Amino acid sequence: MISNFTYRYEINRGAFALPLQLVLIIPFALQIFGTVGLVGYLSFTNGQKAVDDLASQLIDRTNNTVNQYLDSYLSIPQKVN
Repeated sequence: MISNFTYRYEINRGAFALPLQLVLIIPFALQIFGTVGLVGYLSFTNGQKAVDDLASQLIDRTNNTVNQYLDSYLSIPQKVN
């Protein structure tokens, strides 16, 4: 059974009551949302770094293949001469 206890918070102008449910739930909800947001952000940035690394590896590999092909293709006229 949920009780109706309240947490009193004193302010200069007076006091107001917050339900105990809010006092307990809000900090936990903020921690959960903060943790999920942080993990999501870190996963996203790590994924971007991985994609950038793979893209640069693919570009380097393609450049090496094209350079090898051009070197072999352009060396044929010298061999013929």
